[in-house]
Amino acid sequence: MTSSSPAKRPSRDLFSPRFRSELMARIKGKGNKTTEEKMAAEFRREGIGGWRRHAKLPGRPDFTFPREKLCVFVHGCFWHGCPKCYRAPATNTDFWNKKVLTNRRRDRRVARMLRAKGYKVLTVWECQLKAKVRPRSLKRIARALAHRRH
Repeated sequence: MTSSSPAKRPSRDLFSPRFRSELMARIKGKGNKTTEEKMAAEFRREGIGGWRRHAKLPGRPDFTFPREKLCVFVHGCFWHGCPKCYRAPATNTDFWNKKVLTNRRRDRRVARMLRAKGYKVLTVWECQLKAKVRPRSLKRIARALAHRRH
């Protein structure tokens, strides 16, 4: 993803293009257990209410708090290119770098559109839902909610 990326490796996939396509088609765009479902469970466990899933807003935010005009996106580290832990696959590197770059540009564009509509936008990365750092992510959302309520 950076300009100092390592030398190009030959693009050899272990699977045929057709089988790879079938595998990728099985990945769901919403309701992912490692991101959205985990966040919804945490909201319930912490008693954080007032949210709606996939509101009809630009980018279909994972969670929207309509009263507070707060949108929360829970991004998968691989698909959205987490600055901390994204690693491009060893095969088909050019494709994946372009794909993730396109996703990141779309994420920024969507956030700008939501802010223009008066929403505050927060992004929580999949890696920020791990038990050790999860409380920090939830505290960030709780602070934003408290601030928007006043």
